[in-house]
Amino acid sequence: MLALALFISVTLAAEAPRSPHADALADQRAGRGLAVARSSRPPPPPPPTRGPSSTVYGYWPYWGDDLDTIAWDGLSHIAIFGVELESDGSLSGTHHWTDVAAQAVELGERYEVEVHLCLIGFDDAVHADVFPSATRRARAISELVDLVDAYGAHGVNVDIEGLDNDLKAHFTTFIQELRARTEALYIATPAIDWSGAYDYDELAAASDGLFIMAYGYHHSSGNPGPNSPLTGGDPWSAYAIDYSVQDYRSSDAPDDKIIVGLPLYGRNWPTTDTSVPGVATADGTSVTWTSAVQQGESYGRRWDSVTSTPYAFPDATHQLWYDDHQSLEAKIGWSMDQGLQGVGFWALTYDDGDPDLWSMVDELSNPQDAPDDSDAPDDSDAPNDSDTSDDSGTDRDPPGLRGANGLGCGCSSLGGSAGLLPALIGLLCPAWRRRRRSGSPSPHSPWHTVAP
Repeated sequence: MLALALFISVTLAAEAPRSPHADALADQRAGRGLAVARSSRPPPPPPPTRGPSSTVYGYWPYWGDDLDTIAWDGLSHIAIFGVELESDGSLSGTHHWTDVAAQAVELGERYEVEVHLCLIGFDDAVHADVFPSATRRARAISELVDLVDAYGAHGVNVDIEGLDNDLKAHFTTFIQELRARTEALYIATPAIDWSGAYDYDELAAASDGLFIMAYGYHHSSGNPGPNSPLTGGDPWSAYAIDYSVQDYRSSDAPDDKIIVGLPLYGRNWPTTDTSVPGVATADGTSVTWTSAVQQGESYGRRWDSVTSTPYAFPDATHQLWYDDHQSLEAKIGWSMDQGLQGVGFWALTYDDGDPDLWSMVDELSNPQDAPDDSDAPDDSDAPNDSDTSDDSGTDRDPPGLRGANGLGCGCSSLGGSAGLLPALIGLLCPAWRRRRRSGSPSPHSPWHTVAP
């Protein structure tokens, strides 16, 4: 059994894609990024009071539509993406901030939305140069603080992806030092931290919130499938939003610091056929939320009940997996029911400011507006419709293997092995689960969804 576990761990670790925001940035620089439609929606009127009572955190990428087309009345925080960390601790691409910061802060004040400067870093070599160096960390922090203060913004969002395990303590130190210099601090963190590089409890303690990038579970260079599954199970990996949140909780990140980040984009894969799960014949391409919803309706929307995800077949050799009103409503509602700090989105303007979407977000992110059911009859003995474990036959406490080195395996992510292999691995899981709950690191990167 141990040999089998080690074989799976080594085999799966062979492929690791770029993480979600790094993937989006690389596509933009290569000229294959999303074309965001220019919105005709006028800016919403200033609300009489703050919009959401729970956190609704949005990333605005510099290639997005104009800031004044955003549904500001539905947000609590916005991160301007972004300025890039360099090996000497300096920042590049600062015009992505300076060109729009004054407008963003003015709109933020009008709608009572916090405006954050997003620091991005997706290069392992840069991470290794900066985070162990007190001098370079200090330079990066000073330049960030100067940019924030120059425009009267509220704080910083740190989006460092693909971090190596040996930089774990150094990155935590960077966050703690930055926290001492800025009013507000949020951190983008992975859905699955395979390398165990992100110290969830320490990062939560040193920040205002952890934005879990709960998307990219099926990535562009892998096989087609749900981008942001709410729950997992056969025929998919057990990894999903519910798993990711429990993983953070198991690492002692408190609920009031957890934000579930959701995608306003889908992905279209060229495939051998329309089999589900399918096999990709080339990399998938990103599709904005607006375009994906329209295409889904045009091609014949289908629904994956295991993961709460819509999908469609543009033709006999393509699969489009995306999110729409129904799937986002399920994920936002689940996040609110879990008592988390809130939800967020990558990326603003991919939705073309859809009023129906933001009306739904507003309704779900304002739980105090819900009717008072304190006088309703006690239904505690009624069946719980939200418990779907009996429907799928899948253990909702997903299999996870964790050794002292922080490595693990994807268990049920092995596509066609979803019968015998997960059953065998399930025999190994209880001891590793107990180790995880005692504080060992969490798994990394959404590559696990690649089918063999």
